[in-house]
Amino acid sequence: MHPVVAPRPNGEDRYPCHLSHHAQDVEKDGQPQPIPLNRISPMPNNTPISTTTFPTPLGWIAIAANNRGIVRTSLPEPTPQSADEAIADTTNASSTDSPNPVLTQAEDLLTRYCNGEDVDLDDIPIDDTAWTPYTQRARAACRTIPRGQTRTYAWLAQEASGNPNSARAAGRAMATNPIPIIIPCHRVIASNGNLQGFGGTIGLPLKQKLLQLEATP
Repeated sequence: MHPVVAPRPNGEDRYPCHLSHHAQDVEKDGQPQPIPLNRISPMPNNTPISTTTFPTPLGWIAIAANNRGIVRTSLPEPTPQSADEAIADTTNASSTDSPNPVLTQAEDLLTRYCNGEDVDLDDIPIDDTAWTPYTQRARAACRTIPRGQTRTYAWLAQEASGNPNSARAAGRAMATNPIPIIIPCHRVIASNGNLQGFGGTIGLPLKQKLLQLEATP
């Protein structure tokens, strides 16, 4: 078992949004290294998008979905406005007001998750069709990390490519993760146990809180 670890003492690292929350989490010779970040993973093309924003015990969450699954989620945010900003690129896509059962399911499960319930977020479908094959494999591996446990970037790289030395690429897949919590990138940490940075308005304290929430029986 991989135990939940405490953050480093100077762990106030914060990043502007979830698309860069792992910006310093990849490693070289056991030391965290920065990675270049371009932008969040691209949106699927020509797919009508539905969105919703809702309160949870940890903060406001915004989600966006098409008819295949979730394409964006925000981290829990202090306000609905900041949650909406995290998925703002979806407003440039084709939007629809048609009911989307995926949104209803995701809202229910994420609300219960944030309330401390042990729910299976793997039941929520996602649309990964716009991602590269490596990114698909890395994020699929991330979804297999059990609740209450953590894994390293080297482990994620091994699962995605068979090469634990490709931790930099695995870190990039997490850094541009457009669906945090559902794809639980908060469970991926440095090999030395550092939690490193995290995104959203709340930042690293939220990563610690999510891990503590999941460690509670």
